[in-house]
Amino acid sequence: MRRHLPGFTQIANLGIATKLGLIVTVLAIPICALMFVQYQDRQAATSQSQDEANGLDYVSAVMPFLNQVQLHRGLAERVLRGDTAAKANLDRTAAAADDALANINALDKKWGGDFKTKEMVAFINTEWPKARGLEVRPKAEMGPPRWNPRAQRTGTCSVRVPTVTSTAAGSALSVSAANAASSDASASGPSGWR
Repeated sequence: MRRHLPGFTQIANLGIATKLGLIVTVLAIPICALMFVQYQDRQAATSQSQDEANGLDYVSAVMPFLNQVQLHRGLAERVLRGDTAAKANLDRTAAAADDALANINALDKKWGGDFKTKEMVAFINTEWPKARGLEVRPKAEMGPPRWNPRAQRTGTCSVRVPTVTSTAAGSALSVSAANAASSDASASGPSGWR
């Protein structure tokens, strides 16, 4: 004996093709929903990958600038110590750092808002010219003698620390340069440090 459920009698009277069509439609709804969720996840991953690629482009522009600034700093120390041969390399590294900073500025216009680096790049643009254009004052303008712990250990007296000015900002900066006491201590080797 067959039971008749209300509302299902119409389905029972349908043909097999129509019944299969209804089953496919009912099963297709969650499959389509899952495909949409997967599509959104893939779009988010693609967007994140693009952001990462943009970040790597940005970092690859910053690294040459940092490298040139480090070289410039070392060469500036050599020039301050009196090595005139380093002056040409100092100018070369300053020009290379300027080119790298121009590249950073171009990328910052493109992605600075996304990476929130506009303030930092503006700071670098104001500070780099100050660090770039250092000049040594004549010996008559050197600061007073300063206590030097290395000189005390080696038994020599302390020397004056030269004062450096920045041509870009006109402000005076105190910079320690190699002095006779430290060069005597390093020349005498480990015994000079006792």
